[in-house]
Amino acid sequence: VDIVMGLLIWITPIIYSQRSKNSLLSTIMEWNPLTYLVGGVRDVVLQGQMEYWDRFGICSGIALGVFLVFWRLFYVSEPYVIEKMI
Repeated sequence: VDIVMGLLIWITPIIYSQRSKNSLLSTIMEWNPLTYLVGGVRDVVLQGQMEYWDRFGICSGIALGVFLVFWRLFYVSEPYVIEKMI
């Protein structure tokens, strides 16, 4: 998990610009959903506008859906997990 999170930090343009001269890095950043989630919020805070509203909405919807599914799975499995721990 540590390695994957470190890799995600490096391929998500948090500090640097999404426009890169390296075509492979540009392609990776374009397909990375965190680019739009993190970069979109950053752009709104710093510039007052967002360039990719459609991609931000799609990534936010997918993230919300995944969250709700795993929240439900946690809710259903919680009694069984606690039972095994005791």
